[in-house]
Amino acid sequence: MLFFKNFVLERLCEFRVMESIPGKIKLKSNAPESVYEQVAPYDRELKKAISFLDEVEEVDVNYEMGTILIEYDARRTNERRIIDWIDTIVKIGLENKEEISKYSSTDIEYLEELLEQQLKEQIGKF
Repeated sequence: MLFFKNFVLERLCEFRVMESIPGKIKLKSNAPESVYEQVAPYDRELKKAISFLDEVEEVDVNYEMGTILIEYDARRTNERRIIDWIDTIVKIGLENKEEISKYSSTDIEYLEELLEQQLKEQIGKF
């Protein structure tokens, strides 16, 4: 049953490319619309995580549409690297789902430090 839950969570966290031109990429969530409003309170953290990638210049999240528009420096990176970074963020979130559930309402500072450290470690390998 745990495998099934993880599989469902992974599918809900997938994105597809709606539009892409050098310097801009628009992603659409595969999650049902009812999930979007549940993610909205974490807007600041989501934008910060995406912006850990130095080449990212701006992140705009539309929770009504379930889209993320990312503007980036096309001279320094490309669509594939942006998508790979999003996948890395999702992977870290899924790996820490128990901690997120446990600490999101009791010790948000600890949780932010934990996740930021893992993102920093991954960006170093990226």
